[in-house]
Amino acid sequence: MGLFQWLWKGHTHPPTEQSEQLVTQGNRAYIKAAPYLLPKDDQEIDRLDLQHYIFRYMLHENYVAPLQSPNRILDVGCGTGRWALEMAETFPDSDIVGLDIIKPSQDMAQRPRNVLFLQRDILKGLPFTDQIFDYIHMRFLLGALPMADFQRVVNELRRVMKPGAWIELAEPGPVANAGVGLETLWTWLMELGSRKGIDMKAGKRLDRFLREAGLSNVTRKEINFPVGVYAGQAGELTARNLLSLLEAVREPIIALKIASAQDYDMMYAKAKTELANPQDSRNCFAPMYIAIAQQS
Repeated sequence: MGLFQWLWKGHTHPPTEQSEQLVTQGNRAYIKAAPYLLPKDDQEIDRLDLQHYIFRYMLHENYVAPLQSPNRILDVGCGTGRWALEMAETFPDSDIVGLDIIKPSQDMAQRPRNVLFLQRDILKGLPFTDQIFDYIHMRFLLGALPMADFQRVVNELRRVMKPGAWIELAEPGPVANAGVGLETLWTWLMELGSRKGIDMKAGKRLDRFLREAGLSNVTRKEINFPVGVYAGQAGELTARNLLSLLEAVREPIIALKIASAQDYDMMYAKAKTELANPQDSRNCFAPMYIAIAQQS
């Protein structure tokens, strides 16, 4: 722990965070007192790792920001911790902190000494002193951050950035050119988000959040991830990830009466058929928005 003593704001040890209570819906476990749309269970761990590998494959790297040798890296919403562990290999001289509302599942015995995982709800702020990180990474948290809180979270991330530090945000947009089944499921997912104050289309505005926080050198890029067998292995894996995500939100969508179980299952089966057919899925893609910015 001595390596990370620079972190704590008014603490000699990491502040403790109460474990989040899980509630079971169907056969999936969800965080009871959080707006997060997705479950926190073994199935979701597998999906998050798959999602990470797809993202890395499409980008050919784990980051877009022009990094040199960042001393201190913060990964917000670190999920399984896979990204943080790989970054520890890329930057073995960096201290890397992974933060998530549920502590990551990685075997702590295998954790490199320059990686620290913390349990913390980003909506409650960061327990760190000002201006200590050289690079902050946050992706796939759109389904956890209500729009009323998104700008406040970005402002809080800026607070802990050193002068000259970089921040990188990445979020998906709605699927395009989808068949009837997939399009219907995505519409229900967006309604689920709306019921929790979450805007599933906000990925397009990541650069605006960074500018509103007062950051400079803001740029945004869009990468289209193919969805479906028409695009070979990349499309198949993205389709598998998307179907797993849509299976994961089935229970809350039914519980909120956005769709009936019968209708959901019918559209899910239809989406699976569409994505397995090269003609039905042709040109279907999921846009990914990546925005970076620098602290003045």
